[in-house]
Amino acid sequence: ITDILEMVRDAPPARARFDLVALLHEACEAANDGGCTKLIVEAGAHTVHADRVAIRQLLINLIDNALRSARGHHPEAGVEVTARPEGGDLVVQVRDGGSGFPRQILERRFAPLSSSRPDGLGLGLALCARIAERHGGSLHAENPPEGGALVVARIADAIAEPSR
Repeated sequence: ITDILEMVRDAPPARARFDLVALLHEACEAANDGGCTKLIVEAGAHTVHADRVAIRQLLINLIDNALRSARGHHPEAGVEVTARPEGGDLVVQVRDGGSGFPRQILERRFAPLSSSRPDGLGLGLALCARIAERHGGSLHAENPPEGGALVVARIADAIAEPSR
C-alpha cells in the first residue's frame, strides 16, 4: 500500500543534504539480507542534495531486485553499486550477475504491475522510475553484453557543493 501511495503522490521531493555513502550502506543492509559485493562511490558523490527518504527507497528496491536476480542464478552472488557525479547529477548504477531482465519486462520498461517473479507485485521498478523522474532524472534498464542486468538511476541536480 505504501508503494502504491508513493506512486500516485505528486509532491515535489523534500531535498536536503545527506551523506550518500552512509545511505548506500544502510540500503545494502536493508535489501534482501544485505549483500552488496562491491560499493564504489566516486569523488564528488559523497554528499548529495535530494529527498533522502525517496532515494533510500529507490536504492533498496534496486539493490533488492538485483540481489534476488543474482542469487537466483548463484546463491552466494552479490551486486555492484556505483555512484558517480556527472555534471550536477548523481548517477547510480546497480549491476548484478543474474540472468538479466526477461524480454517482456524490458519491453514494458517500468510499467506498474510488471514483474517476472511469482511473488512480485511489479511496483518496485515503477516506483524507482517515479522517484527519479520526480527528481528531474530518469531510470534506465538493460541487459549488458557481459551478462546480468544493469539499472542506471539519474538524479538531477543532486551533487551538493562541499560545505564551507
